[in-house]
Amino acid sequence: MTRYQPPDDLSASAKRFWLDLTREHEIVEAHRLAILEEACRALDRGDAARKVIKKDGMVITTTSTKKANPALAVEAVARADFLRCVRALKLDRKSEPHRNKFQVLNFPPRDHSSA
Repeated sequence: MTRYQPPDDLSASAKRFWLDLTREHEIVEAHRLAILEEACRALDRGDAARKVIKKDGMVITTTSTKKANPALAVEAVARADFLRCVRALKLDRKSEPHRNKFQVLNFPPRDHSSA
């Protein structure tokens, strides 16, 4: 099987995700590789947004008011994009190790108990 390498500009964790999926699943079609690349880019955007949130906080102060850090929206969109791409890859159920991939790649599970 030909092993496709991840794009050079992805982060180490996104490259690891790429390599894990291409090793465990037969992802060789151009459209599935494009979806996988988008999933990896979403991981990187989410990580970058989380770094900004960690540095600046969830609330930022402007000259006139306090407001939610715009990176919160970027993180939310990145999470949704990642999940959409993973669903679009239509991985088989043999991929049980990837059920916890969110924790490994800094996407902590949401706590729904307070909802």
